[in-house]
Amino acid sequence: RFPGPILSCGSVHDYLVEHGIPVAYHAVCDPEPVNTHWLTKPGKTITYLIASQCHPDLFAVLEGYDVRLWHATVISVDTGQSICDFRGEPEIPGGDFVIGRAWPIAAVMGFKDIHFYGFDCSFPVDCESQHAYPYDWQKEDPVYATCEHTGERFATTPGWMAQLNTFMKM
Repeated sequence: RFPGPILSCGSVHDYLVEHGIPVAYHAVCDPEPVNTHWLTKPGKTITYLIASQCHPDLFAVLEGYDVRLWHATVISVDTGQSICDFRGEPEIPGGDFVIGRAWPIAAVMGFKDIHFYGFDCSFPVDCESQHAYPYDWQKEDPVYATCEHTGERFATTPGWMAQLNTFMKM
C-alpha cells in the first residue's frame, strides 16, 4: 500500500492505528499535555520519536513502549541563534510544528524518498470540527485562503500560514 515505513505525526496516531495503517514511527514535538489524548492506542511495533520538550504526561502514557528522545532546535526571533543548551547533543531543525521536524528526522534516520500525506493546518470555512481538537479562534483572528485548483475557501491562522511558509522553504 505504501512504498516504505510510515512516520506519522501529532494527532493522527490513533486514527491510523484504528484503521489498520501500519505505523512504524510516530513523532511528537508539541509540549501541550493534550497530546496524550491522541496516543490512547500505543503499539509495541511503533517507535515513538518524542521531543525532549514534550509534556511528562506523554512520557508516562508511553512507558514500556519504544520511545526515542530527540531535541528540537529552538531559535530566538531576535538573534537567530539557538536558545536551548542541549550540552552538545544533536538538535533537529524544522520550524515550530511536527511536520517540519519529521522529515529532518527521517533524513537523519537515512530515508531519502519521503512522501507526505495530509496536513491539518486549515478548516473549511463552515466547518467546526476539522482540526484534531476544538480550535480556540480567540487566540488568532482567522485568515481566509482560496485553493487555486478548486476555488474552495479555507480558514486558517497566521501561525499555520507561517508553518506552511516554513515547510515550503525547506
